[in-house]
Amino acid sequence: FRQAEDVKPVSQGNREDLRSIPLVTIDPDDAKDHDDAVWAAPDEDADNKGGWVVIVAIADVAAYVTPDSALDRGALKRGNSVYLPDRVVPMLPERLSNDLCSLRENEDRPCMAVRMVFDKGGHKRGHRFLSGWMRSAAKLSYTQAQTAIDGNPDDKTGPLLEPVLKPLWGAYAAMKKAREQRQPLGRGLILQAGRKVVQHLAIDAIADADLQRLQPVQHVQLGQGDAVDAVDRHRLAHQHRVEPAAPPRPARIDAYLAADRRQ
Repeated sequence: FRQAEDVKPVSQGNREDLRSIPLVTIDPDDAKDHDDAVWAAPDEDADNKGGWVVIVAIADVAAYVTPDSALDRGALKRGNSVYLPDRVVPMLPERLSNDLCSLRENEDRPCMAVRMVFDKGGHKRGHRFLSGWMRSAAKLSYTQAQTAIDGNPDDKTGPLLEPVLKPLWGAYAAMKKAREQRQPLGRGLILQAGRKVVQHLAIDAIADADLQRLQPVQHVQLGQGDAVDAVDRHRLAHQHRVEPAAPPRPARIDAYLAADRRQ
């Protein structure tokens, strides 16, 4: 924590300047840190009519957390941020998680990004990874963004509707087509609704309006997975996040839900 308080903002250096691109963060209403941003636009390439250019950027934590530093060792010990119904236990001190490593609106931040090109059917044609220097054009919530798309923009989303939000939803529609062709299995999820934790077997079957609102943004964000797959195929060295070998036992989840229903 002492090291975090002494950290100074980094400079742009050799990072690619993305500040002219209106990347926006779109998160839950109560989010305190904003670690990813998105942008999309129709592809102007005549050979890709109806296609889309998409950028997904994430905060570059490595700009501040160096190998084997006190911050690095502390983060390794915690492993990840823990999100509880009424609080968050961050992996990194608040000075980083809510400030320097958060893509705050109208503030310059270092980021790692991937620029992807999709055809009109949502199939990826190419990608490029880059080390960037960005400035979030707006901090929005899922509800705010979807309400604007539904025809009721507010003072903040009104100016963003045509140049920023509609292209994002257009790219989402194309990528959704490709996803449906792949027929992926719905992932088992345990998600928070209000202050209660509930289980859903497949995200496509979720009726909760708040969860439906996040799907366009998540589809665009998950497009970066196709780019990472290419890194795997070429056997290039890169970091992996290791997921647990198996999900919690269904019997334990069923028992929890049964107890919750009795309350």
